[in-house]
Amino acid sequence: MARISGKKRLPIGMFVMLAVAYVAFGDAFLPGKAGYYSTYSRATMNNMLVNMFPSWQSKTNPYQRTEKAIEQEENGK
Repeated sequence: MARISGKKRLPIGMFVMLAVAYVAFGDAFLPGKAGYYSTYSRATMNNMLVNMFPSWQSKTNPYQRTEKAIEQEENGK
């Protein structure tokens, strides 16, 4: 029969889920500084991830279709 340890385990999964929820949605429902720090944390993490790949360029031009439609409207086509 296995011994039951007296140590309590930390609910790591629950902690991670709460941290993700705080960063993702904290500014929407937390008042004052708590909401501000949620927004600040999200912006900091976003900048950190973007700066990890500074030379990455998109393979497509996301505005190409819009620019072409504007040119056609201006030319009267």
